[in-house]
Amino acid sequence: MNNYIMMIPSSIGAVIALAVYYVSILYIDRDGILGVKKRGYLILDYRIWMIAVSMLVSLSWIGYRFFISKTDILRFFPYVYVVGMGVLSTTDTFLHKVPNKILIILLLCWMAMVGTMLFTNVYQAMETVFFCGMSAIIAGVIFIVTYFVSRRKLGLGDVKLSLIMGLFLGNNLIIGAILYGTVLCSVFSIVQVARRKLSFKDGVPLVPFLYLGSLIVLCIL
Repeated sequence: MNNYIMMIPSSIGAVIALAVYYVSILYIDRDGILGVKKRGYLILDYRIWMIAVSMLVSLSWIGYRFFISKTDILRFFPYVYVVGMGVLSTTDTFLHKVPNKILIILLLCWMAMVGTMLFTNVYQAMETVFFCGMSAIIAGVIFIVTYFVSRRKLGLGDVKLSLIMGLFLGNNLIIGAILYGTVLCSVFSIVQVARRKLSFKDGVPLVPFLYLGSLIVLCIL
């Protein structure tokens, strides 16, 4: 019964995460670069709705799982990561960009959280640095190889994002997130080509699918 009480802070965290996402989108769109503003207010495009709803629902469950299985600062990792991926999914969808500023903010957040762990549990902090660092290297190598094999059709921003994904997900989740994300992207592309909405020469934003892949592994693994 006590475990289910943890649904309360996880749900509150999910709502706060959603608010941070919405404020971030408002800030990015302050000059109307997303093209979803009208009379100074953000119009909730269906794609933003999809990201927002998936963020709220998944974080309520993911936060619950982390609150009952993790300790200290590790409980807050998924909130920071999912919000960051949600924002990057939005910029990639509307602008086809993965802004370096957002990647740097995520990196600084990861460093700050791990740095905090050094004052509470040095062993856990060092373990996190090692395994998450290895995960980042694995993800980076996969994406760098793909970048050159695809003749640079894969965006360089996606390569840099893979390093951040590795740091937050760790070596037990990163492969699954990439696998699910690329499979979803492939299925979507095939369907769109069959519907003649895309051609084989058209590019498809990858970050939203990596975001979904991350949610899947965080929810089920």
